[in-house]
Amino acid sequence: MAYNPYGTDYNVRDPLGTSPSQRLATALAGTTLQKQLARNTTARQKYDTTRGVSDALHKLNTGYARRGLQDSGLRNRGMGKYFTDLYTSLADTEMGLEQALFDLTAQNVGAYNEYFGTAYGREFDAMQDRAERAAQIREASY
Repeated sequence: MAYNPYGTDYNVRDPLGTSPSQRLATALAGTTLQKQLARNTTARQKYDTTRGVSDALHKLNTGYARRGLQDSGLRNRGMGKYFTDLYTSLADTEMGLEQALFDLTAQNVGAYNEYFGTAYGREFDAMQDRAERAAQIREASY
């Protein structure tokens, strides 16, 4: 990213004068890293949530067996509640990941819009300059 004062417009948000394609590449690289971070965080949360399942099941079954309730409906209800809570937690984690990925996709779309908007604006300005010059040439020729 070299400084190029002639090839770019001055932008308050980008005083170094990087080109629109450089800003787009920087934005996309940032969102790619954020996607990887979100996926890694979700994987760690899922691992932490499911790591203790075998110990919890052993404790639940031992507790019901100690009271003589290993074949009762209370044990089944308790196990059902435990697994409902477990899968609800896993689903919430997955929904958080999906929301984060959606937000990052929206950021990518915004970066592309800014890039193509800048390119369109420059092309429009160039066409406007050419039209003004053509009008001046026509006026001078008559």
